[in-house]
Amino acid sequence: MTLLESKPTIILTLSRSHWLNWWPYPVLKKLFNFKYIVIIHGGGLSEWKWKYPFLKLFEKADQVIGISKRICEVYHNRTGVNVIQMLPLIPFEKSTVNTEKLKEKWGYKKDETIFLSVGSIKPLKNPGIVISAAKILGLDFLNKNRIKFVFAGDGVLLPQIKIHVAKLNLESRFHFLGNISRDLISEVYGASDVYMINSDFEGTPLSLLEAMHNELSIIAANSPGINDVITHDFNGLLYKTKDAEELAKAIKKSLITNDLLIKNSTQTLKESFNYIEMIKEYKLIFNK
Repeated sequence: MTLLESKPTIILTLSRSHWLNWWPYPVLKKLFNFKYIVIIHGGGLSEWKWKYPFLKLFEKADQVIGISKRICEVYHNRTGVNVIQMLPLIPFEKSTVNTEKLKEKWGYKKDETIFLSVGSIKPLKNPGIVISAAKILGLDFLNKNRIKFVFAGDGVLLPQIKIHVAKLNLESRFHFLGNISRDLISEVYGASDVYMINSDFEGTPLSLLEAMHNELSIIAANSPGINDVITHDFNGLLYKTKDAEELAKAIKKSLITNDLLIKNSTQTLKESFNYIEMIKEYKLIFNK
């Protein structure tokens, strides 16, 4: 059977590619009645230089899916097409080893409070804001409260970040793990106490959801995508994006463990970010 005879359903992941990559699909739909689904994982929220090919791509699609509330809203307003929200979830794991043993394994003291950040160390993620907040708090405060900031990930800003930490004489309070494999990441979460996410924007922040799954306290920038998940003083602490003073205050506040915030965080994950339910929704779409 030829491709034309089988008439497959094509799954397209929208990216920032040139419009020339997208125009064939509306043409194939018109000529051969090919079905196609567009899934938007981002594709950049910047405006299109030439809208027409993209508008036709969306108009002729059998289904358009966005991976976050904000992405769905932006592309619906831009195209007039109904965009269904389908979160890009994965099954999260939780280490069975207790926190004290995991801290020892990863080289931390049992009485240290570990503030973890996971992901690419690049401008969008604002890793420098953590150093600025640490500077505001001061080395004496960090030492007294046994605070350690841990970064799991790599990226273009890592060399610069390390130099900045060294200049401020904060090296004892920071630890850079580099990239961590999926089979070990649950241990990193398990060895930590507080999760920090400082991005300007997120689609669906999987690392944040994984931290919630591992019952960490949450400190998060009040930015699009993140504030779709975290509500201030309900399931985490939000601070004004790029505001080091507010972040420093949130760090101080998080030193007193709030079990209700963690309980609400776990409940949020269970009710709104369920991997099994996502699989069921995809099955319904593909079966149709």
